[in-house]
Amino acid sequence: MKLVYSLIFGAALSCSAPGEILTHVGSDQDNSRKVSYLPENNLDHEEYQSYGQSGTSEQDFNLIIDNIDEIYGPIIQQLGGNLIVERKYSDNTVNAYAQMDGDNWIVSMFGGLAKRVEPEGFALVICHELGHFLNGYVFYQDSWASSEGGSDGFSTQVCARKVFSQQSSDNCNCGFLPDNNYSQFTQCEKFGNDNDKMVCERTLKGALSLAGLLASLNKEPVPTLNNLDRSIAKRTKLDHPNARCRLSVYYEGAMSTKQWNDAIIPKNKAEMMKYSFQTKPNCWYSGK
Repeated sequence: MKLVYSLIFGAALSCSAPGEILTHVGSDQDNSRKVSYLPENNLDHEEYQSYGQSGTSEQDFNLIIDNIDEIYGPIIQQLGGNLIVERKYSDNTVNAYAQMDGDNWIVSMFGGLAKRVEPEGFALVICHELGHFLNGYVFYQDSWASSEGGSDGFSTQVCARKVFSQQSSDNCNCGFLPDNNYSQFTQCEKFGNDNDKMVCERTLKGALSLAGLLASLNKEPVPTLNNLDRSIAKRTKLDHPNARCRLSVYYEGAMSTKQWNDAIIPKNKAEMMKYSFQTKPNCWYSGK
């Protein structure tokens, strides 16, 4: 099945007040930081393994990126930036990156990761990288970049929902559910119509595909939706949470019913609480 992805939303990268439009990239932030989907790793040297029913083909890799380029290029130009999506399908790097270089907002995507995860999972990775630019609070210290846990939540709560909701013809019962009947999938029934339910299921399918990849980094047990991390962090973790925590954040984002305000990037806890579960104490955020 060919997957066509559409992302339609605008945001401002700054500590802006609600409704304020950014016309340039702020000069008071550390624009040198390069953030990654995974910690640096040597998975490209290991035997190839697909985490899911199939990997992402080069055709789907490009279809997903085409839509991002088409939609976000003009939006980012209006914000004073230039979106550059680097397509490196032949590169075996198992990672993805977001960085700023002056007015260039750069996302780097690699075949080494794409080939290992489902197309839905690959879409979540791109959404995560966009989350570094668009999610806002909680930020890396003195940086433009939103934290890893925050970007994970943004990827399912906001971005994937927008992507998949535009694809009603693809949101059929096409094997999204795993063979094991996870009880959490029944919670997708909370959404009001069949398309929203299928969006929920597709998002969780992508999250499960990524769970295997994430677990492989530190030789962790592969987390499942029946064993989510309900702990509360004693200290906020800005960098990469463990696999079980990340799957839990994906799940909570997919289940959130709060509406996101695409016109702003929340600059503090009070603003974020209006839009997201992410500032409630959870496995990566202490609430402080």
